Amino acid sequence: MSAASSEKGAVRRFFTGLGELSSRLVRRYLPDAFIFALLLTFLTMGIAVLVTDTGPADVATHWGAGFWEVVTFSTQATLALLTGWALADSPPVKRGLRRIAAIPSSQTGAIVVVAFCGQLLGLFHWGVVLIAGAILAREVGIAMAEKDVDVHYPLLVAAAYAGLLPWHQGLSAASLLLVATDGHFAEESMGVIPVSETIFHPFNLALVAATVAVVVVLMPLMAPDDENITTVPEEKLRQARGEAMTDGGERSEGSRSSSDRRSDVGEPSGTRRTSEGRRSSGSERSEGSRSASEPRADGGMTATAGARPHRLHESRSKELLLDSTALCVGVGLLMWTYLGYLFATEPFMDVLNINILISAMFGLGFLAHMSLRSYIDVFHEAIRGASQIIIQFQFYGGIMGIMVFSGLAELIAETAATYATETTWYLMVFVSGGIVNFFVPSGGGQWTVMGEIYASATQSIPGTQMNHMMIAFAMGDQWTNMIQPFWAIPVLGIAGLTIRDMMGYVAVLFVFSGIVMGAGAVLMGVVG
Repeated sequence: MSAASSEKGAVRRFFTGLGELSSRLVRRYLPDAFIFALLLTFLTMGIAVLVTDTGPADVATHWGAGFWEVVTFSTQATLALLTGWALADSPPVKRGLRRIAAIPSSQTGAIVVVAFCGQLLGLFHWGVVLIAGAILAREVGIAMAEKDVDVHYPLLVAAAYAGLLPWHQGLSAASLLLVATDGHFAEESMGVIPVSETIFHPFNLALVAATVAVVVVLMPLMAPDDENITTVPEEKLRQARGEAMTDGGERSEGSRSSSDRRSDVGEPSGTRRTSEGRRSSGSERSEGSRSASEPRADGGMTATAGARPHRLHESRSKELLLDSTALCVGVGLLMWTYLGYLFATEPFMDVLNINILISAMFGLGFLAHMSLRSYIDVFHEAIRGASQIIIQFQFYGGIMGIMVFSGLAELIAETAATYATETTWYLMVFVSGGIVNFFVPSGGGQWTVMGEIYASATQSIPGTQMNHMMIAFAMGDQWTNMIQPFWAIPVLGIAGLTIRDMMGYVAVLFVFSGIVMGAGAVLMGVVG
């Protein structure tokens, strides 16, 4: 064996062992997503009481005020997620994902395909990657099982979720779109910064390329040994082999009628290959199996059959309207006519903001589904799958209220500014942004907390630039999503896993991507 191949094997063994260790620790100690949010609430309260002049009663009041402070943005973020979900779960997108799923022929190839496609989807839209990435991971897992190639399904899903890592440097970057919007809350202190100076700036593009490379290289290196591989659930394989599927994700054969949509929420945990080489069923895992209609503790929901409430007692005229291609496509074209007028009369970089992005997702969704029935059904599933996120938004709003009104967020930002220089300021923004995102996992919401503080500090440090500060902030915000389970909820619901199954792998990615992005932040300060 050559020295090069031996060294390559040592590297792979290191990352495999690191991934397995991290996965074991997370499966043992990480609580479910909603419990995590509640514990984080009390932790934030305790920190605020200890390090600020705020008393317990005032902290509780701040929590109550913040609970409703984020209603506007939580509505925007929810619509962005739901419209992205509806687009990702449309017939043409699913056809494309299934074609991609048929490409790889090995475990390494499967993980690389999912990781790379996830990065592209994340750069396009954070809501789309959460849904389309999960669907792609599931379809790739099924396709590989049908080829009799074992693929570690939790790692495959983690590679899909890693697509969220570069989102805040991409086209749906909430804070970068917000500061590009006339009249944004911090305009007096920092002006309007077009996306040509943030999203499409050469520094940002280079850092995006480096982040994508880290994900695509690192994820397959963590693939476990054969005896520790957990494949997709046997139930999914039986469905895939025994039932022909139409392009819309509906069963055309089998035990369910052709009008019943296939659920995109899978069963918990897959099949593990034991040391004896046999496949063990999901029921042998510690998580256990759940009934077909039982809700998942981490926010997912297993499939349920039966008619939908809005389909009962439909008149003939209502059926014609719901199934009308002309009506659905007409709505989509109306939306895009409006967008086309905006883009034709105003510079594209000037009009692109979060509301325009939501409008575009609505329009694309109507055009992709081509019937209101299909769109409404998927939106119904999206609302159910995102219900835990919708609920938790308000609790994280309460955490944000504590951090803002107690002065805790200002203390973090001011501490970073106090010890920063022209060279290190962007690194300080990156790290402090990552810390705050752990407590407020919303890019736009976090920016409303920290924006004016960062803008004022940037003005006070000679040689620093607002657009570079924004890029550093965006990197910090997206970085700690890899250890914050909030946005993983819809991914887990579709994949049929729990938060403990995959979070260990993205925690390893958190460490190494942080090194790359932190180095990029320092480089921005050095080069200027």
